[in-house]
Amino acid sequence: MSEWISVEDRLPFTDELVLAIVGKAPFVAIYCRDGEHEGEPYDELDVGSWSEDEEHWYWPEGWYEQQINWEDYRYIQVMESGKPTHWMPLPEPPE
Repeated sequence: MSEWISVEDRLPFTDELVLAIVGKAPFVAIYCRDGEHEGEPYDELDVGSWSEDEEHWYWPEGWYEQQINWEDYRYIQVMESGKPTHWMPLPEPPE
């Protein structure tokens, strides 16, 4: 099993699914660096940045919790007060 990594030591690669923790509450998350996560605007308010040259949106930098709803995956941006202190790579799923 992997060891917890402090976010002060290093952050995961953009879009790498990891197990993150706030206090004692773990959750599946990704970290996005500014200008690296391409996708639809983060929400109906068009949060993110539009690239005229590449003609697509980038999500704002930060942590996003993965929500699994049926076969659809959604991400919720983690607010400042709930930012993870540590993370680790996800373990391999059972066979």
